[in-house]
Amino acid sequence: MGKRGEDKMTVIYEDDILNAGKNQVIMNNELMKIIIVPELGGRIVDAISGETKFLYRKYPDSVSFGPYTEYGGIEECIGGAPGTLWNTSWKWEQKENSVLLQAISKNILIRKLISLDESEPIIKIEYDFANLGNTFSKFTFGIHPEISIGGSHKENIYHIPSENLVMGTYQGPGVKKTIKPTEGWCAVTYDDKVFGQMLSEGVTDIIEVYYPRVDTHLVVQPMIYGIGVSPEKRAGFTYMVYMGEGDAEKIKQLYEERKAELTMKYEDFNKEEIPEELEAIAKESAQQRPEIIAGAMADIIKTHAKEMKSAQAEALKAHAKALKDVQMELSKAAKELKLEIKAPHIKIMHGKHFGVDKGEFKIDIPQIPDVGAIIDDAMKNVRNAIDENLKNIFKINTATQSQGELFAKMVSIEHLKGDVSIKGWDQDYVNYKISGSIKQDNNHVKFETNNTASFDIPDSVSEINLNFVKGNINISGIKSSLKISGVNGNINADLLIPDDGKIEMSLVAGDINLKIPKDSSCSISAINFVGEITCDLPLKKEERSKTKLSGTIGDGKIAIALNVTKGKIAIGYSDIG
Repeated sequence: MGKRGEDKMTVIYEDDILNAGKNQVIMNNELMKIIIVPELGGRIVDAISGETKFLYRKYPDSVSFGPYTEYGGIEECIGGAPGTLWNTSWKWEQKENSVLLQAISKNILIRKLISLDESEPIIKIEYDFANLGNTFSKFTFGIHPEISIGGSHKENIYHIPSENLVMGTYQGPGVKKTIKPTEGWCAVTYDDKVFGQMLSEGVTDIIEVYYPRVDTHLVVQPMIYGIGVSPEKRAGFTYMVYMGEGDAEKIKQLYEERKAELTMKYEDFNKEEIPEELEAIAKESAQQRPEIIAGAMADIIKTHAKEMKSAQAEALKAHAKALKDVQMELSKAAKELKLEIKAPHIKIMHGKHFGVDKGEFKIDIPQIPDVGAIIDDAMKNVRNAIDENLKNIFKINTATQSQGELFAKMVSIEHLKGDVSIKGWDQDYVNYKISGSIKQDNNHVKFETNNTASFDIPDSVSEINLNFVKGNINISGIKSSLKISGVNGNINADLLIPDDGKIEMSLVAGDINLKIPKDSSCSISAINFVGEITCDLPLKKEERSKTKLSGTIGDGKIAIALNVTKGKIAIGYSDIG
């Protein structure tokens, strides 16, 4: 066995009490016992108060799905979920009556000092984040308890103070919601037992309530979106979790009594505090290995620049062909109208119309996506993503496969090439599988993707924006305001009409196939300069020409605008609504 604390109330030792083939760290007092696995995310893998178990535990067994492996307990995530902490090996040591765990994620030294309260069954964790790098660092952090009081997560009830007290219980696997708390506590109750979390007021941005698809537990996760730390500084806060007799009112009372202990800090950091075992990683983070970054950046950007140059050339070629066809069509139309004009008289007016000098004849054409802007943005995104990855983890990987779930109200997708699938579904979170990167700012998530990508998006997402260079876009069952701008490819959309907003689709070269429900109420404007427009809908106030179609269905509240430079536009009734 290992070390034991001097305080008779707290015993700290090592033993393999879970038959895992390796020791765990056990903290025990008269009120509760917790089991810590340092080499597996430093997680508190189990906690027992009295005769009651409060946490779901799978360890030493596990269940894997996607990039994540489920072990149970209390773990942390930094950055986008699941992050890098859940399976990181933490260095641990005994500090008097506490256990100190330390790990490095990118350029941040993360420390948590765990102790047990002497008067209540409370775990107290002092979290500490020190910046080892040379630049300001800002990141998201979440505390992820996997709760199943008495082994009955479906009967556990969560309580979260918001504008009103939010209470809820099991609604099925995969259900997820976010709640903005107005106080620094939340609770889960069952059979006169309560699991209560407490942080200083204002620390938590949102609380995520989640029933994972493995259907074994409930997650009530405090999320902090903006921990910002300057070089040689440290930020920190206190977290407490109560597991014992009582109800939500007990946690509220404890929170008021313990407010003075729920502290926050921001202060200087002395690098001499870095443990010897982590010094090599710390130095590597601080130096940021400039020689590796420079060479890798040059190679990767060269590859992507060639790829983007090819996409740009193809897009501009399609654009030039479309403009040539425009001139031919106008010349033909002018000849039919017996207008004696020559091709040089044909010109672009205001960047949106083609016409002739005398003004007798004018045809609207679609507003063409800014090809250069798409390419420039894509290049900038690639540079930023590569730079960030190399600075932080020193791995060259320009097409990171990732899948996961997150909550958002607005979704933006910047796509280079390959097919994209977007489907509506009845959950309240975004499910994704991409090759690329993700950035989230509160309720807005931005995906930067290459190759095939797929998304399941709930009705709670109010707006979707997609810019793409090349590929086919397939959308079904979406009820969000939608804007798509592309260079080369087809858009196949079987949509629900949103309650608010608009639907816009614009292509340089390709076809748009749109289907909407029979009970839709909307106004439709379709422009196709070189190609046909077909519409099977009974439009009111219909106006039709060779290049343009407009009309309304119902009260025409929601506007639908479809623009193609060269291709086909087809509008019909939906198969799904």
